[in-house]
Order: sequence, then structure tokens, then C-alpha cells
Amino acid sequence: MFSWYEDSKICYAYLSDIISTGRAVGESPLGLVRTDQFAADFRKCRWLTRGWCLQELLAPRHVLFLDQDWREIGTRHLLSSLISDITGIPKTLLTTPRRTKVSNFPIAVRISWISKRQTTRIEDMSYSLLGILGVNMPTIYGEGPDAFMRLQGEIVRKYNDLSIFAFHSEQTLCGFTPALAHRPSCFHINPAAGTYNKESHYLGSWLNTQFSLTNRGIIFPNATLRYQKAPGLGHQYLLDLHYLGKRSDQ
Repeated sequence: MFSWYEDSKICYAYLSDIISTGRAVGESPLGLVRTDQFAADFRKCRWLTRGWCLQELLAPRHVLFLDQDWREIGTRHLLSSLISDITGIPKTLLTTPRRTKVSNFPIAVRISWISKRQTTRIEDMSYSLLGILGVNMPTIYGEGPDAFMRLQGEIVRKYNDLSIFAFHSEQTLCGFTPALAHRPSCFHINPAAGTYNKESHYLGSWLNTQFSLTNRGIIFPNATLRYQKAPGLGHQYLLDLHYLGKRSDQ
């Protein structure tokens, strides 16, 4: 589906919960998109909370938003500052999608864009990311949370990007945090969100670190682990990601 939107000339986003003000954008010097009330209503718009709508926002060349009376609200470019503030998606990706591609961003950053969204079926949180992450896998409705584990397995097999391990999780297994996240919301706070650097978006390539997923877990044949003893947590072995030039241990 991502490729369909990507090949389209324009995508019309109908926002049924945005109430018409009786005038179209441009009929007033203030304009609907410049009012505080519109900004407050737009922040609560359901379209911005749905998982499948993320690719509708990112993939097309142009996106035009319409209110419940089919009046034009504004374009993705015009609303880019507000959308970026709500979603955490960089403004450059919203304004120049053909020059700033989704694939330029680290895997963890891309997952963080959907981390606060919702889907009716839990599997769709993973399936709606396939095009955004550039991976393929069969859809198996009924697998539940396992879909996200399968998705991460496909990511590890395709990309040498250590950001897949840069997530926050309180779920522990025998006192340890699992190597892979158990749901997309684990990426809701991403260390690269405000420090993205296009020169170093694939951490694995940058660090020349190899890793692979096997039946015994994730193997790092040439990684260096740091050892520390944390109060109340016992012994820890940490993989130093040096995320975008800054220390970020996971």
C-alpha cells in the first residue's frame, strides 16, 4: 500500500471530526489553519492517531486535508509545523518528501512515528509499518503481538542498523530487558528524534558492527560489551550504541 500512495499525485485526507467554520482557507487573512481553535481541534483529530494513516501522511507527493463539510483545510506543506509538533515527524520530511526520503531515517526513528498511534487489530501496528520500513513479510491475522517480533526479525535480517535496539522497555525476562521490543510503543521516546544526522543514520554500518538473529537469539560476533554492577539490578552487560555520536546504552 505504501507504494500505491507513493505513486499517487495527491492524497485527500477527509477529517470527519474537524468541524467546518463556514469558510474555506484563504477567504480570510487569518485563515482557518492559523486560528488557535483550529490547532486545538487538529491536535485531537482521530486521523493523526490511526496506524494505517501514517503511510497516507508520508508516502504521497501531496496531501490535501478536508474538513467534515469537504472544505479545504490546507496541505501537508502548509500544516507541516503543526503536524511535526503533534507527530514528532521531522518537518523536512513533510515539506520535501522527494528530497528527504523516509528511508533516510534510522529504523528506531521510523518506528517511533507510529508508537503513539492505534489500530483496531494489534497485528496492523506491525503490518502498517512494512512499507515505511521497506521490508516484506506475510500477514497472519490472529498472531497478535508476535507480528511485531516477526517484523523486527525481518529488519535485523535486512538492515545493519543498531537503532533497532534503542528502545525503552520495563518488561523483564529473569531480570533482563529482552533484546527486541515487545511492541512499537517501546520506541515512543527515541534518542535520535531531535538529533538526526543524515550522515550516520545506519548505526551498524557506521560502527562496522555485525549482528544476526539465530535460534539462540541475537549474535554480535565482533561487538564489545561493557560490564557494570548496578545497585539493585545486579550485573549488567551493555551494548554501547554510541547513538549518533552520543552515548546511549541499551
